[in-house]
Amino acid sequence: MANILDIFRTHVGNELVEKTGEETGLNPKEIHRAYIFTLPFVLSVHRSKCDQGTNHSKEFASELEKIQLTNLPKLKETGEKVFANMFSSARQEKIIALSRDLGISEKSLEKILKISCGLIFAILSQISSRKNLKREDHCKLLDSLSGVNAVYEQDVAKLFTQHDDSGNLIHTEEEIALGSDENEDDESILGGYAGGR
Repeated sequence: MANILDIFRTHVGNELVEKTGEETGLNPKEIHRAYIFTLPFVLSVHRSKCDQGTNHSKEFASELEKIQLTNLPKLKETGEKVFANMFSSARQEKIIALSRDLGISEKSLEKILKISCGLIFAILSQISSRKNLKREDHCKLLDSLSGVNAVYEQDVAKLFTQHDDSGNLIHTEEEIALGSDENEDDESILGGYAGGR
């Protein structure tokens, strides 16, 4: 079943890691470790707001509907606004303090968290726009991104592979959605953790 972390099985994810490395100076393992924390965390907060009846679909910015998911400056710019809106200053400090547990600097975690906020927002914007989703569908989309349901997993997989340009590197959207992999030596960034291969 496709989920947000499957982005790292695509060219888009590899490019995101490379550009994040240039932005933060972190190595790929440190970047993966940070994103494994930040992306599900941001999704969880969005899902919590859904449960509380808060819908962010009206806030989806039209300029994000066609943005490339590797446009780090735009993701960061948007992410800074989303981050400020989602978390109080005190909460932001507590979240960033977790950098010690992740073994990376607070400054680097803050950057990756903001990029993650922008990335999730862009993904939600693009899929919501393409599918013309109604308010009640928003929570289902968040669940699909979290790997809880399969309602929008094909849409998630399509979005992750739309800019792919290497047939050898990229898993097809079907492989991502089905969780299959013809190359048994290719390891998930999660290994056996949290449903990784």
